[in-house]
Amino acid sequence: MKHESPGVRAVRVSWAVLGGVWGAWTGFGGYLRLPRNADSSGTMLAAGFFGLFALLGLFLGAASGALIGGTVERLLRRVGAGVIGAVSVATLVNAMILWRLVEWVHARFPGL
Repeated sequence: MKHESPGVRAVRVSWAVLGGVWGAWTGFGGYLRLPRNADSSGTMLAAGFFGLFALLGLFLGAASGALIGGTVERLLRRVGAGVIGAVSVATLVNAMILWRLVEWVHARFPGL
C-alpha cells in the first residue's frame, strides 16, 4: 500500500461528495416549485416523490462522481502524470461531466 498525503485522500473523497450533493440537488430541485396547498394531499405526495428522487440522486451522483474521478485519475497516472496533476485534472473533469450530466437529466426529465 502506498502512503499518500491526507490532502490527496480528501480530494478523492470529495469526488463522491460533489457527485452526491449535485445528484441530490437535481432530484430535490422541483420541490421548490411546488405550490403550497394545505387543502390537498397532492403537495405532500409530490414532496415525498421529490425526497425519493433526492435520495436516488444522492446515491447515483456519489457513485458517478467517484467513478468519473477515479477513472480519469487512473488514466492520467498510466500516461505518466504526477499525483497532484492527475488529481487536479480529474477533479476538473469530474465537475464538468457532472454539470453536463445534470443538464442532460433536466432536458430528459423536465419536471425535476
